Amino acid sequence: MKRFPILGALLLIPAVILFATVGCTPNKKDEPKPVADAAKAKDADKGKEGGEKKKKEEITTAPDATVKGIVKFKGTPPAPKEDKRIAEHKEAKECLTGAREIDKQEQTWIIGKDDGVANVIISLAPPADKKFKKLDDKALEAFKKPVVLDQPFCNYVPHVVALYADIQPLVAKNDAKVSHNVKILAGPQIGGTKDITLSPGKDTGDLMFNGGPEAVIDTTCSIHSWMSAKIALFNHPYFAVTDKDGHFEIKNVPVDTALTVYMWHESNPSKVEVQKLTAKKGDNDVPLTISPK
Repeated sequence: MKRFPILGALLLIPAVILFATVGCTPNKKDEPKPVADAAKAKDADKGKEGGEKKKKEEITTAPDATVKGIVKFKGTPPAPKEDKRIAEHKEAKECLTGAREIDKQEQTWIIGKDDGVANVIISLAPPADKKFKKLDDKALEAFKKPVVLDQPFCNYVPHVVALYADIQPLVAKNDAKVSHNVKILAGPQIGGTKDITLSPGKDTGDLMFNGGPEAVIDTTCSIHSWMSAKIALFNHPYFAVTDKDGHFEIKNVPVDTALTVYMWHESNPSKVEVQKLTAKKGDNDVPLTISPK
């Protein structure tokens, strides 16, 4: 099993930070070396800033693999901690009546059965000189169903969601007995600020985000300041968020290609490379562990 060092070295953060954040309430130059001919000159410029970028080769192996596993807490898991800000709010009664115990807790560490860790993002990346092939229409259908971010009491459920940008919509709902506010400051490249107040029983409708660099967006509620959620955006379909017991599954993975497995949890500001993987046809089990340093 691999260990995920929460406060360890930060790896591979894109120029627009892996996973953009939002808030609720925001001399003489060297002479050029001679080149024998124009073709060689062009080749020399490839890959340089301002030069022609080398085109990445598309992965063409069959998408016949499934990557799955469980992320477990290594060591003694933190005990659930009540979020006292909820009980101190003027709408505490509405926030707490009928709420599950998990809805009353601080949300950073949610530990389930057999020390499985919820809300961990697992993603795959191709080799540096390759790119993922677009899924066929049948496989893409699974990503056209909206991801729902609910507010049944006074916490977001689920606390972490992930989307295939440009393909998959998000719907934020309010199933509580009080009004909520959904504030998403994604930036103009991703989709712009969304600041929507929802009365009980209402939702935002489909919200779309633009593809581009991977990002994690903070989402908050102006009315209940402790409420927060994370929205992870990907420009490919090879990602998953662990469920309440730490399980994850990524389908349609290309076989026989050297991929990199990454893991992200909100206790760490960036994703971390956890292992290399060359998937084979069928199920490929990837057990992982996570713990504070």
